[in-house]
Amino acid sequence: YVVSEFSATDGAGGTYRNRLQYSGAQLHLQGRGFQGFATQRIEDTRTGLVTLDSVSRAFPYTGMHVQRDVFQSNGTTPVSQWQAVLGQQPMGTAGREQRSFPFVASTSTRQFEHGGVLNGTLVTEASTTFTYGDGYGNPTQVQTTTWDRDPYSPHLNSAWRSTLSLDYTNDASVNWCLGVPLNRTTTSTTPGQVAVSQTTTYVT
Repeated sequence: YVVSEFSATDGAGGTYRNRLQYSGAQLHLQGRGFQGFATQRIEDTRTGLVTLDSVSRAFPYTGMHVQRDVFQSNGTTPVSQWQAVLGQQPMGTAGREQRSFPFVASTSTRQFEHGGVLNGTLVTEASTTFTYGDGYGNPTQVQTTTWDRDPYSPHLNSAWRSTLSLDYTNDASVNWCLGVPLNRTTTSTTPGQVAVSQTTTYVT
């Protein structure tokens, strides 16, 4: 059974409805069972916006969110687009006992103007990459770049960049305390300006 419609309060004394549709159901015939739907379509009756969510059905990424497209009420003019590239790290010895750590390796986001003379025009674009290097599922580096795509902006195609570097301590011997932060450094770069860095050190 799946939810086809639900009503909820709008926070202002009224209610609204969300209508849902699903597609791409898949069943694994070699033991993993139902792997979910490929897409879910959501229509918000408050705004008329249509959201289309896509997930992976391939092991070991089953159920992980890989794409979200939001459209205006006509179902074709974009409002935003989000996509993820997935990665995995094998853990443990090879064979049937080997485990896998699936993660989001990178994302890309595009924002479009909603209404006005630039309706449907791309105005902002961003990408983020994630690096997992400590063996315990903690991100050790997150890099984000944002571009101005507004055709009327004086900063058209300029890029703003941010790099977040993180260090952790992982006690896997006695206390089993993982992901305790030690240091974090954020380096930001803006067009025409010198890069600025900020470092925070934690005492445990």
